[in-house]
Amino acid sequence: MNSRIKAVIILLIIYIGVTLAVSALLIHYYYRKEEAAGGKPEVIVSASRILKADSIKFFTVFGLVMNKLKRNISSVAVNVTFFSGNRKIATGLGYAEIKILRPGEKSPFFVYLKLDSSTPVPSRYNFTVSYKETDEEPIRQIRVAESSYTVSEEGYCVVTGTLENVGIREARSTKIICVYYDSKGNLLFMAHSFVSSKIEPYGRRTFSVSSKPVKISSARYELYVVTSYEKLVTARYELLILIIVAIVAFVIIMKRRGW
Repeated sequence: MNSRIKAVIILLIIYIGVTLAVSALLIHYYYRKEEAAGGKPEVIVSASRILKADSIKFFTVFGLVMNKLKRNISSVAVNVTFFSGNRKIATGLGYAEIKILRPGEKSPFFVYLKLDSSTPVPSRYNFTVSYKETDEEPIRQIRVAESSYTVSEEGYCVVTGTLENVGIREARSTKIICVYYDSKGNLLFMAHSFVSSKIEPYGRRTFSVSSKPVKISSARYELYVVTSYEKLVTARYELLILIIVAIVAFVIIMKRRGW
């Protein structure tokens, strides 16, 4: 290999290296600029209550985390640090109920702190949100077709309605989360319930969410749907069987014709 060819190869390698480095810097600059313009994912509203399960008390923090980036995020974790005065007493971790958030979308979250003799009721807490960027798009087939709000005789806020599957995948597990607000927009409480059965494609199911055991006077509410879906590979196995039968029949016919 003569010296001229070697020089060309070296220059080509340098050119590729410089191009990759500049591209990486430009991408990094673009994302930093985009993040600065849009802001990071953060908790936009929260509240807390002491709830009891059996004989155990929990200091429960709940709220909404919003994606303020200009791209999708997943694995959104809400880390809570609890304080008593200026003393840190514990940490807790919760996750966004909705697994993938598009830009501007919100998701409920819950964080629980068990209270006992060594863990007093926190006087304050703060949040740290972690996440992953993703190109994956969420599946959103289940929508709230209709809903209404009533107060039970016991004083609990109850939201009832109908869910509709507008896609081709069967919804295997569906959770409804209701977020209650007062007339000033303050977060009062968050409750959830599960749909008792699967929702087939283009099917409908009724739901009901109660604020029990918390009695509140809510002025408005928001509903969030969290669903796991049947995989497409198994969702249309009848069609797969028909395709296989058609292929086998085609092969048999062609062999009889001397193919």
